[in-house]
Amino acid sequence: MKNIMHFLKGNLAVGLLLFALFLGAGNIIFPPLLGQQAGENISVAMIGFLITGVGLPLLAIVAVAKAGGDLQLLANRVSPAFGILFTSIVYLAIGPFFAVPRTGSVSYEIGIAPFLSEGMKDHWAPLFITSILFFTLILYLSINPSKLVDRVGKILTPVLLLVILLLAVKSFLSPMGEPGEAVGNYISSPFAEGFVQGYLTMDVLSALVFGIVILQALRDMGMTDKKKQVNTTIFAGVVAAIGLSFVYISLGHIGNTSIAAIGTSANGGDIIAKSAEVLFGSLGSIFCLRLFY
Repeated sequence: MKNIMHFLKGNLAVGLLLFALFLGAGNIIFPPLLGQQAGENISVAMIGFLITGVGLPLLAIVAVAKAGGDLQLLANRVSPAFGILFTSIVYLAIGPFFAVPRTGSVSYEIGIAPFLSEGMKDHWAPLFITSILFFTLILYLSINPSKLVDRVGKILTPVLLLVILLLAVKSFLSPMGEPGEAVGNYISSPFAEGFVQGYLTMDVLSALVFGIVILQALRDMGMTDKKKQVNTTIFAGVVAAIGLSFVYISLGHIGNTSIAAIGTSANGGDIIAKSAEVLFGSLGSIFCLRLFY
């Protein structure tokens, strides 16, 4: 029993770090939009979403851990040429092509834009300045992998979880309204549509890299036993999966009950921002600022 408690105490922060890496502005916008559009079919849609948005990333973490943190070595099992091509595509997809621009844009739209005047929201300058500051902060937090666990896993993630917990509890205790009617593909095939939306979070691709980040952080912390590295990384994946499931279900519920209060929206970030304001007033905007920064 003591060994189990020691393992949990020593590695929980690593799991929270991985959870924080997954929970970015780019993927947090999907569940509330799913909640609004799935309507009465949200349960079935959410199951599909969790399979690809949580289950597949967990499997990817396990695969990378088993491969010793070498993504190209893992892909080389198909062929060396495929290994190079696949690794390049993964890094480009979760980097400059898709995930990074999406993260910066969504962070601005939800964390900063609500505090600006209507005339400034669409101006290029605030977005440019915010992006510079945002990615400078990201660079500071991530440039030293050995300090990632302390900076993110032990400090930022608990605060992030607290904000999400407050939004979730408030939405369950004081629902903004009843679920609307399902629209689009959620009418006839809610599971399949949720399945696709979960994949579009790109977490399964991110997991292939995040697993490497966790392994490297463990090595920089002085963990040299390879078996222990693998076990700790897999444990971190389970912690992250549990956390992501809670967050996605909570945000899905917020979106599902928000139509009566804020109307429909094609932007999940807009749903979060407006719902937070309905639930907590002006304090909700501050919550959104903390949620994305």
